[in-house]
Amino acid sequence: MSGPGYDDDAKAVADWRLLVRLWPFIRPHLPAYLTAFLLAPVSAVLAVSQPYLLKVALDDYILVGDASGARWVAVAFLGTVIASWLAESGYMYTLSIGAAGTICDLRDAVYAHTLRLAPSFFDRQPKGRLLTRVTSDIEALGETLTAGAVTIVLDAMVVIGVLMAMFALDAWLTLVMLALSPVLLLVVEVLRRQLRKLYVEVRTSLSELNAFTTERINGLEVVQLYGDEERATRQFDVRLDRYRQATIRTNIFDASLYAIIDGLSAITVALILWYGTGMSSEIIT
Repeated sequence: MSGPGYDDDAKAVADWRLLVRLWPFIRPHLPAYLTAFLLAPVSAVLAVSQPYLLKVALDDYILVGDASGARWVAVAFLGTVIASWLAESGYMYTLSIGAAGTICDLRDAVYAHTLRLAPSFFDRQPKGRLLTRVTSDIEALGETLTAGAVTIVLDAMVVIGVLMAMFALDAWLTLVMLALSPVLLLVVEVLRRQLRKLYVEVRTSLSELNAFTTERINGLEVVQLYGDEERATRQFDVRLDRYRQATIRTNIFDASLYAIIDGLSAITVALILWYGTGMSSEIIT
């Protein structure tokens, strides 16, 4: 059985199994993660309240010339900025503590497990590949915990809060802003699938490069004894080029994603200006 839908289901199951296997390393640091999750909605509410306070200051006080009222709103705005900074800093701090503890425990467990492996295992697996697993691969997982999958909770709360506030202020203008959302979601999904494959290719090529480098350095005397430096260099260049090409393709797709998002954001601003200046009603009538 195969197909796009089946592949997505298989990847989802694999991701869930990976999370289950990671849970024993997350559980000892659960208080830090829970504290971060509790601070996330506080930070989101404070972030959403700032543009609303600006609206109140402009519409209710500055436009009518009430300087005293505007000053009080300014004080409230400053208070929300400081409180938002404290909440977001606490969120990132506690999240970093939890992620660092998880990664250190995972790295310690992998190292201890490696020491218990049978000698025959090391005959089949290059030492450079094992070194990559213990160091850079686990480090990449730590970046995911601190700046990727977990941080999205705060971003999602902020987006939901902003959308609720926008619908409350002007539903039609918000719908105009969201007109290009289906296109954006489609583009992100297509690029996300491709980036996932490319990231796997980058990690695999780096693992092969490290494995080859470690083997040749450990056997440097043999390489020099047989005058095999030139062939070893060519083999190294082949693996290095594979890693370079994978990295370049990943950066291109990553940059394309941000460029497309920026372009759609500019078009959205143009749609908002078009609607806000009354041009839409003129065309309709």
